[in-house]
Amino acid sequence: MINFPPIPLAKINLGLQSLCQTKEQLISLLEEFAGRFSQVREVLQERCHLASRNVESMVAVIKPDIAMLDEVPMHGWDNDWYHDSDDEVNILQLRLRLENLLAQGSANDVVELGEELLAAGSRRVEMGPDSELVEEIAQCMKVVFQALPQSSLSTVEQMFWTIDKELADGYALCERSDVFWERTFTKGDWSSVADIFIKRIK
Repeated sequence: MINFPPIPLAKINLGLQSLCQTKEQLISLLEEFAGRFSQVREVLQERCHLASRNVESMVAVIKPDIAMLDEVPMHGWDNDWYHDSDDEVNILQLRLRLENLLAQGSANDVVELGEELLAAGSRRVEMGPDSELVEEIAQCMKVVFQALPQSSLSTVEQMFWTIDKELADGYALCERSDVFWERTFTKGDWSSVADIFIKRIK
């Protein structure tokens, strides 16, 4: 396979538009990629599977993925156990499912699941730090931070939620929160957040 230099997504977009001028051409291209690349096939299968579910059933599917983070062998933590098991795949699957849930417009559910994910992820990492595991969970939390602006929380509540999670995070699980802070916030927003923290410490 020829290794081409990376090109901007905008150019890829233009290229796809020229390649796929009809829905049938796009489907054909996706089928080709799914046949050649297992990860593309897995993503498409997951999206098709979840697209046929309602929000409640999607959340019900995701919760066990999060619960798995608390499932540790009786003999204690073992890095080899993590890497030799299906957990790594399950964490990737968890991220894909969160992304799909967000794509379905269920930002509030993603944020609520983020609460559970951060708690379970922190407990898991506390048992035995693993940089790869931390990165996988951080990528899942990135989806949660992307969901915040689309949630029903007010801007100030979103800011407070993010800061609160960052302050409580002792394992860099929230290091992808920068996707939330890329937005512009007003002085009034920051003032309101400060007021909340002042009331908390009184």
